[in-house]
Amino acid sequence: MSVPEVPAPDELVISVEAPEPVRDDLGLEFTIESDVDVAHPLVTIGDSLTHGFQNLAVRNTDRSWPALLAEAMGVTPFRYPVYPGPDGCAGLPLNMEELLRHADTITKGRPLPAHALRLIVALYTQARGVQRYWGFGPGRLPVEQAEFNHNLAIYGWDVRDALSKNVGWCQEQLAERPARRSWNPRRLLVQNDGPIAALRALAGPGDPGTTQLTAARQLGAEGVGTLVVALGANNALSSVLRLRLVWSGDNFADLNGKKAYTVWRPAHFQQEYDQLVTEIEKVGARHVVLVTVPHVTVAPLARGVGDKPEGSRYFARYTYAWISDDQFDTADPCLTGTQCRQIDSAIDMYNQVIIEHVRAHRQAGDDWRVFDLCALLDRLAYRRYLDDPTTRPSWWNRYGPYPLPQALRELHPRPDTRFFLSDARGRTQGGLIALDGVHPTSIGYGIMASEMLAILARANVPGAVGATIDFADLLRRDTLVSNPPASLGGDFRTLGWLQHRLQLFAALTELW
Repeated sequence: MSVPEVPAPDELVISVEAPEPVRDDLGLEFTIESDVDVAHPLVTIGDSLTHGFQNLAVRNTDRSWPALLAEAMGVTPFRYPVYPGPDGCAGLPLNMEELLRHADTITKGRPLPAHALRLIVALYTQARGVQRYWGFGPGRLPVEQAEFNHNLAIYGWDVRDALSKNVGWCQEQLAERPARRSWNPRRLLVQNDGPIAALRALAGPGDPGTTQLTAARQLGAEGVGTLVVALGANNALSSVLRLRLVWSGDNFADLNGKKAYTVWRPAHFQQEYDQLVTEIEKVGARHVVLVTVPHVTVAPLARGVGDKPEGSRYFARYTYAWISDDQFDTADPCLTGTQCRQIDSAIDMYNQVIIEHVRAHRQAGDDWRVFDLCALLDRLAYRRYLDDPTTRPSWWNRYGPYPLPQALRELHPRPDTRFFLSDARGRTQGGLIALDGVHPTSIGYGIMASEMLAILARANVPGAVGATIDFADLLRRDTLVSNPPASLGGDFRTLGWLQHRLQLFAALTELW
């Protein structure tokens, strides 16, 4: 069965190659006065990449890149939400790493299918415990705190969500869809996990109208040193999670209507991002950093099938990572290489919108900067560029692959962006992307924090000059990489088994 090609928007300009990395100051330099003391040196707004999501859960928020950045800069206090959960499976909505740790105790390092029935019962029971905790136990209770968090990121949120969703909206969702006990083995996710996560992120002295942006504005009234905004990835990520390309329609700003779309037309993205910038300006931060949107097709959840055409950065077909080349059938969910090129080209246009906003503010004398996360991840993209020199863009020789920190270069195998795999011997591939195939591991978040630290050092932000991320220490704290689950298995067969029996990865599509 062929994949129907979806007509591209008229305004879409197809990129011949990935755009060249941009300097954080865009080459527009000016003298920056010494910073004065501010009440809130660092505030961040974003989605799952800033929230600290990994392994299908938001859990290790102390190892999100904002928390690592604040730690390196000596910023205290730096408040962020926490997601405890039941013993043995903390986090929201479902911590895959902890599930596999539990599986290790049953399989003793042998592949998961070796104890199929016993294992299914055990993992199902553990997942039900997580559901009870968040739906009927301590997790359902509101968090009371006197001050807003400094990390205001919320997983699953796009630009419109940041503008429109507020505390009252989250409370309404919980009231309209109360948790119900269900014994359906295909439904392992926590009900209403999104509103629950958001209410913890937005906890503080606000009212039902509190959004990410109004919370930041209230912090700004007391003084914000640096505001980092990293939004826009979820305006395209669903295309990879669902393996479907559906361009946004005229109701793209409707919170319910937009659920049908997986990629925003560039014109629609610009309308919303322009509104976002207007709200960012109201915070009054001394330094503002806008983060570019990564090429979501680089995420290893979607795996290229077969061999890439010579000289092309795209495979002919992309399907889920656990579907091997031998198993793949064109009836399986997939994106075509042409569709992936369109998605990435739309993202390139998103990023031009972001860059031009920074340019306008720098020309006006404001210290706004760009963190080109898109280019950083392109320079780490293993199957797209590192493993295939014929596909590298014209600017590659000037920049080269991203240089990993010394502590990571010494690891064997060297961490990369392929899907994480491990067995009884240890990690066999990957290491920068966590078990959900989309979000970074802790060392991956460390790379983001290190790059942001360099940007703030160039801006003379107090605490950033001379500071570094201790990757040797972070590696010890990154339990997935330093002590990987043995029961995962060293190939994709175990991933396929997990998906077939427990539908774990299908849960990703329900989060957005």
